[in-house]
Amino acid sequence: MKKRFVIEYLALIPLLGCVFFLLRKQPIPALIFYALWYFLFGFVGLASYCHTKQKLRLSKFFLAITTPILLVPFRKAFYYWLKAIHALMKDTENVKIPFALAKKVNPEHLYTDHNRCMFYSFLAALYIDMGDKQTGHAVFEKAEQTPHKPEFDAQLASFREQFFPNSASEEPHAGSDLTL
Repeated sequence: MKKRFVIEYLALIPLLGCVFFLLRKQPIPALIFYALWYFLFGFVGLASYCHTKQKLRLSKFFLAITTPILLVPFRKAFYYWLKAIHALMKDTENVKIPFALAKKVNPEHLYTDHNRCMFYSFLAALYIDMGDKQTGHAVFEKAEQTPHKPEFDAQLASFREQFFPNSASEEPHAGSDLTL
């Protein structure tokens, strides 16, 4: 958890450099610092924030103007996860595009177990929608075994009941108290 905050605050260094050079009326170094920030961190944080506040058009805009090639790993993981969610919301019948985007996510870069649990359940649903119920079940089992917030237990139970009604979880999950 501490690693996440350190990396998040590192994003401020290029922005502060940009402001510093702008105040000194040196636009070229300011532009270099801004470009450094943009290529490493992009607007993924803003897109994620807008998504949680149900400002979906604004979230899509921030994702559209972000270039994922050079993003730091945790931002790249969230970038592709959010793109997959938006693609699924746009066309719920065609899950090939969201599935391809979700496959680009490295869950280890989602910096909390709770985020990994939510991603695994999202990926399990995509596998099921693609017709691969066996892989979907395996990924869902991984979601259940990943520590998560206790509030997520009800959603996991609902998911299991809806998609795997005949298979009970071997052992109930005792949710952990992780924070985002």
